[in-house]
Amino acid sequence: MLSFSDLFKGVLVGVANILPGVSGSALAVSMGIYGQIIHALTDFPKHPKKSLQTLLPYIIGALCGVIGLSFTIEYLFAHYPLQTSLIFMGLILGGVPSVFSRAVKTGSTTTCIGVCLAAFLLVTILSGADPSGSQPVSLTPSLSCGLKLFPLGILGAATMIIPGISGSMLLMMIGYYQPLLTSVNHFFKSMALLNFSSAWAEFLILLPFGLGILTGFFLCARLIDTLMTHFGSVTYCAILGLVLSSPIAILLEIPRQFFTAPNIVSGILLFSFSLIFTCWYSGKGG
Repeated sequence: MLSFSDLFKGVLVGVANILPGVSGSALAVSMGIYGQIIHALTDFPKHPKKSLQTLLPYIIGALCGVIGLSFTIEYLFAHYPLQTSLIFMGLILGGVPSVFSRAVKTGSTTTCIGVCLAAFLLVTILSGADPSGSQPVSLTPSLSCGLKLFPLGILGAATMIIPGISGSMLLMMIGYYQPLLTSVNHFFKSMALLNFSSAWAEFLILLPFGLGILTGFFLCARLIDTLMTHFGSVTYCAILGLVLSSPIAILLEIPRQFFTAPNIVSGILLFSFSLIFTCWYSGKGG
């Protein structure tokens, strides 16, 4: 049976993954479903039925979030970027106490603190890169384009798996974010209009990228699961550093003209609400 709670979490993760600067995996960590998803991905070859039962509500929710809410979120992000970003910041930071408790479960050590700080500084420095330097590229249903998009999909999956790193922001930096988003939108619009020739052309563009994402998910999930199993405390300390760096990456993406007094006040109120909601939600076990 599909759980509404899990579907809702999947929707949030799906929406977060298409917003530049916002890390869907950091949100998954904060909602307490990150380890569960990673384990299900790595266990899929051995127990496909059990893993699919775990993953299905999150997959359906994420797809609904991307397909059904992408246009709404795109509008909100274009006209109310500060308030929208602060909502996601609250959702992410609200789960920090639960991540911290996992990080220090076996006792806080100098190594863990160093790993947390290093992870925080790494993403903070990377977030300072200017994404405007790369011009959007042109995507066509061709072999050469597919050979570029497949490894890019693997890289994108890695950023989705690693908390605190925004895959959308990375794609924007190298000029592929807008073309891929446009291709996705054109695909669904063509399907809605029953323009199957146009939809097929967009499908051929997106297919290698999607295959790369699936490949990257399983490869990176296995690595993360191994680290959690054998180096749990240190791994969660690194994840904590990555999660804490997320707000910096998010704020750097917001144009300065939106930092007005009314926007800041309303944004703080929305941030507080989402922060309290996530703290309460994490405390009751999701």
